Amino acid sequence: MCHQGEIYQEVPHFCFLVSCGAEQFLLTADVDFTQEDFSDFSQTSLDGVFVNPLFFHSKEGQQVIRETINPKEVFVYHIPFDADDVLSMRKMVKRDCDKWDSCPVTPLWEPMQRECRAVDRG
Repeated sequence: MCHQGEIYQEVPHFCFLVSCGAEQFLLTADVDFTQEDFSDFSQTSLDGVFVNPLFFHSKEGQQVIRETINPKEVFVYHIPFDADDVLSMRKMVKRDCDKWDSCPVTPLWEPMQRECRAVDRG
């Protein structure tokens, strides 16, 4: 898939669909969500999608998440560390999470942050 950012267009880039038992997660890395077609994922039941802050922030990215990918949960990762956040991306992610009105969203703020979920296997 295309890497986000004009200067990275020639850089090989991959998204990964990871299955953990019955659960499936899409890791989008730094995909150019404005150029790629995610419709193949619309038929896949995704327990979660991992997106970077720019994917989660943009109207186009949010539309892809809501209308095409339609996951049970969104995880925002690749958030700059507090000391490295010269563009105030952490504040942007916080605002975006507060406004998000779809499925649950979990920002991954800290190094080695752990999130545990109970899975109902019926």
